[in-house]
Amino acid sequence: MGEFICDTVIEGALLTLRPTGYIDDFAGNQLLSIVQRGFTQGVTKLLLNLSDSPVINSPGVSRLLEITEGIEERRGKMAIVGLSTVSERFFQMAGILDEAETFSDEASARASLGV
Repeated sequence: MGEFICDTVIEGALLTLRPTGYIDDFAGNQLLSIVQRGFTQGVTKLLLNLSDSPVINSPGVSRLLEITEGIEERRGKMAIVGLSTVSERFFQMAGILDEAETFSDEASARASLGV
Protein backbone atom coordinates (compact mmCIF):
# COMPACT_ATOMS: atom_id res chain seq x y z
CA MET A 1 0.00 0.00 0.00
CA GLY A 2 2.96 2.36 0.34
CA GLU A 3 4.35 4.51 3.09
CA PHE A 4 2.00 6.49 5.31
CA ILE A 5 2.65 10.22 5.42
CA CYS A 6 0.51 13.09 6.63
CA ASP A 7 0.60 16.75 5.61
CA THR A 8 -0.33 18.77 8.69
CA VAL A 9 -1.28 22.45 8.89
CA ILE A 10 -2.40 24.40 11.96
CA GLU A 11 -4.11 27.74 11.38
CA GLY A 12 -5.34 29.10 14.70
CA ALA A 13 -8.02 26.72 15.99
CA LEU A 14 -8.08 24.72 12.71
CA LEU A 15 -5.98 21.62 12.15
CA THR A 16 -5.93 20.29 8.59
CA LEU A 17 -4.71 16.72 8.04
CA ARG A 18 -4.02 15.30 4.59
CA PRO A 19 -2.87 11.71 5.09
CA THR A 20 -1.55 9.66 2.20
CA GLY A 21 -1.57 5.88 2.27
CA TYR A 22 -3.27 3.03 4.05
CA ILE A 23 -4.78 3.96 7.42
CA ASP A 24 -4.27 1.02 9.74
CA ASP A 25 -3.61 0.96 13.49
CA PHE A 26 -0.12 2.49 13.09
CA ALA A 27 -1.33 5.31 10.85
CA GLY A 28 -4.42 5.87 13.00
CA ASN A 29 -2.22 6.23 16.07
CA GLN A 30 -0.05 8.73 14.17
CA LEU A 31 -3.13 10.79 13.31
CA LEU A 32 -4.40 10.58 16.90
CA SER A 33 -1.04 11.77 18.20
CA ILE A 34 -1.01 14.73 15.79
CA VAL A 35 -4.53 15.73 16.83
CA GLN A 36 -3.73 15.40 20.53
CA ARG A 37 -0.72 17.72 20.06
CA GLY A 38 -3.06 20.10 18.25
CA PHE A 39 -5.42 20.08 21.21
CA THR A 40 -2.58 21.35 23.42
CA GLN A 41 -2.20 24.25 20.95
CA GLY A 42 -5.87 25.23 21.10
CA VAL A 43 -7.21 23.27 18.13
CA THR A 44 -11.00 22.83 18.21
CA LYS A 45 -11.68 22.35 14.49
CA LEU A 46 -10.44 19.52 12.32
CA LEU A 47 -10.46 19.18 8.55
CA LEU A 48 -9.54 15.62 7.58
CA ASN A 49 -8.89 15.15 3.86
CA LEU A 50 -8.92 11.42 3.08
CA SER A 51 -8.71 11.77 -0.70
CA ASP A 52 -5.29 10.09 -0.77
CA SER A 53 -6.18 7.43 1.83
CA PRO A 54 -8.84 5.32 0.15
CA VAL A 55 -8.30 2.28 2.38
CA ILE A 56 -8.96 2.45 6.12
CA ASN A 57 -9.13 -0.75 8.15
CA SER A 58 -11.11 -1.32 11.36
CA PRO A 59 -8.31 -0.33 13.78
CA GLY A 60 -7.77 2.82 11.70
CA VAL A 61 -11.47 3.66 11.94
CA SER A 62 -11.29 3.08 15.69
CA ARG A 63 -8.52 5.71 16.00
CA LEU A 64 -10.54 8.13 13.89
CA LEU A 65 -13.47 7.57 16.25
CA GLU A 66 -11.19 8.51 19.16
CA ILE A 67 -10.26 11.69 17.30
CA THR A 68 -13.94 12.47 16.74
CA GLU A 69 -14.64 11.98 20.46
CA GLY A 70 -11.79 14.37 21.33
CA ILE A 71 -13.26 17.04 19.06
CA GLU A 72 -16.70 16.47 20.61
CA GLU A 73 -15.29 16.78 24.15
CA ARG A 74 -13.89 20.19 23.21
CA ARG A 75 -17.22 21.21 21.66
CA GLY A 76 -15.43 21.58 18.37
CA LYS A 77 -16.27 20.76 14.76
CA MET A 78 -14.94 18.19 12.33
CA ALA A 79 -15.18 18.03 8.54
CA ILE A 80 -14.12 15.14 6.34
CA VAL A 81 -13.25 15.40 2.64
CA GLY A 82 -12.66 12.65 0.10
CA LEU A 83 -14.51 9.69 1.59
CA SER A 84 -15.30 6.85 -0.74
CA THR A 85 -18.87 5.54 -0.71
CA VAL A 86 -17.78 2.41 1.16
CA SER A 87 -15.82 4.41 3.77
CA GLU A 88 -18.71 6.83 4.21
CA ARG A 89 -21.08 3.95 5.02
CA PHE A 90 -18.53 2.45 7.42
CA PHE A 91 -18.00 5.82 9.13
CA GLN A 92 -21.77 6.18 9.48
CA MET A 93 -22.08 2.74 11.10
CA ALA A 94 -19.14 3.49 13.41
CA GLY A 95 -20.75 6.75 14.58
CA ILE A 96 -18.06 9.06 13.22
CA LEU A 97 -20.53 10.89 11.00
CA ASP A 98 -22.76 11.59 14.00
CA GLU A 99 -20.20 14.25 14.92
CA ALA A 100 -18.53 15.06 11.59
CA GLU A 101 -19.81 16.30 8.25
CA THR A 102 -18.58 15.14 4.85
CA PHE A 103 -17.74 17.45 1.97
CA SER A 104 -16.60 17.05 -1.63
CA ASP A 105 -13.78 19.60 -1.33
CA GLU A 106 -11.71 21.46 1.24
CA ALA A 107 -13.18 24.87 0.37
CA SER A 108 -16.70 23.71 1.32
CA ALA A 109 -15.37 22.06 4.47
CA ARG A 110 -13.49 25.19 5.52
CA ALA A 111 -16.60 27.32 4.96
CA SER A 112 -18.63 24.96 7.17
CA LEU A 113 -15.96 25.16 9.87
CA GLY A 114 -16.15 28.95 9.76
CA VAL A 115 -12.63 29.46 8.41
